[in-house]
Amino acid sequence: MARAIDRFDVGQIVVYLDGEYWPIEAKDVSFEGYYAKHALKVLPHAEALERPEALRSLLSDKSYWLDRELPNRE
Repeated sequence: MARAIDRFDVGQIVVYLDGEYWPIEAKDVSFEGYYAKHALKVLPHAEALERPEALRSLLSDKSYWLDRELPNRE
């Protein structure tokens, strides 16, 4: 884990999403995680600072995950 977060400054807010770490202020985030392929204008964690329901509405939505599931994930 230390190697995964060594690019961040002490005190910086970091988000963990599907196997990847991102600064909370990251924009236009696109990546293939452990489970799914993601393309987000803003991280739901950042949106949740203004609208707390944003985090749950996206990340607990089964269709969000199933529609983006990687075909060859192990």
